[in-house]
Amino acid sequence: MIDLHRLGKRPAKHHVAFYREQPDAEGCPIYYEHCVTRKGFDGGYSILYREHNPGSEVTARPSKVQDTFAPLDGGGLRRHHVRTANAAGHGTLWESHRVLLGNDDIRIGTASPSIRDSGLVQDGDGDLLLFVHEGSGVLDSEMGRLGFGRQDYVWIPKGVVHRLHFDGEAHVMVMECRAGLEIPSGFRNPVGQLKMDAPYSHRDFRRPEALSVPAEADFDREGHVAVLHKRGDAFTERVLPHHPFDVVGWDGTVYPVAFNIKDYQPKTGLVHLPPPIHTTFLGGRGSFVVCSFVPRRVDYHPEAVPCPYPHSSVDCDEVLWYVEGDFTSRKGVGPGSVSLHPAGIPHAPQPGRYEASIGSESTNELAVMVDTFKPLRLTRWAAENEDPEYHESWYKG
Repeated sequence: MIDLHRLGKRPAKHHVAFYREQPDAEGCPIYYEHCVTRKGFDGGYSILYREHNPGSEVTARPSKVQDTFAPLDGGGLRRHHVRTANAAGHGTLWESHRVLLGNDDIRIGTASPSIRDSGLVQDGDGDLLLFVHEGSGVLDSEMGRLGFGRQDYVWIPKGVVHRLHFDGEAHVMVMECRAGLEIPSGFRNPVGQLKMDAPYSHRDFRRPEALSVPAEADFDREGHVAVLHKRGDAFTERVLPHHPFDVVGWDGTVYPVAFNIKDYQPKTGLVHLPPPIHTTFLGGRGSFVVCSFVPRRVDYHPEAVPCPYPHSSVDCDEVLWYVEGDFTSRKGVGPGSVSLHPAGIPHAPQPGRYEASIGSESTNELAVMVDTFKPLRLTRWAAENEDPEYHESWYKG
């Protein structure tokens, strides 16, 4: 993940007895050590110390919440433009979530929760990367409390129990990173530190600052707590005899973080540089990249063409979530627009935009891009909110 972090109290060494001040109600004299690992036991990990045995469960039952990835068949090879403003449903974050497109490695959707509190959730299918298009609030998790705001990325590791509480209205880009999510290894030096020429520093990432406190509203009449768990594209309601925020301390590298897109440090060259210079996060096994396009100075050769040059990336599908500003390559898109340019069709600026960019000195566009190496498939939620004239606009202008 980012680096080693710690909160609360811990013993001096792993896997040793960590004694409580008083035995618990069952007479157990020590806290329960709970290892949260990645890639089996070969990757990053955090070790939590709990009041209760994390394996204790009352029951598990199917949930009414349904997965919304139902890809459509056919449709031909076309560019797509989806307007997300009205694409989300209602309810909590997960009830309002609508997957717009996806594949085996990543699913991309939108959510506009009408209920501010998401409830306790655990995604067992992938890391969550949320981009907060509009809104602010607090993420509470087993690892602690983390505030987030407008235009923040919020990275929640796979399997971490959490809740999102929004301060008011919100619009969120939801990326379920089923292949995992990583900091590109090229951004780090041999000791694991982010390099000085990386597009961000350790200081740009915000970490949990205090342990999360159980909310009374989470408990039912029997004193049980329900957690909505997603695994295998199905939601299960797991009922626990204790609250999962019973952690007294932890340390490790697996924990949620927040990063504001405007803290990304863009690069500029003599002539136009290719999209990988905007890489922010990397999918596991190199399966996809997440890029940040932020306001920046453009190319400084006197005859440079600052607008992206036409290109055929025959191995990549390209998705852009437009956030704000003036978009250099085309008109007709706006905040909350999502475009998909599939592999096989040249990716090119809209007619007139390429040559019009000559002489410009800066760009103020803000967007999130996802490039995938497996084809993306659209869902009916995307089809119902699609701009039908988008593909032909390169001919019509």
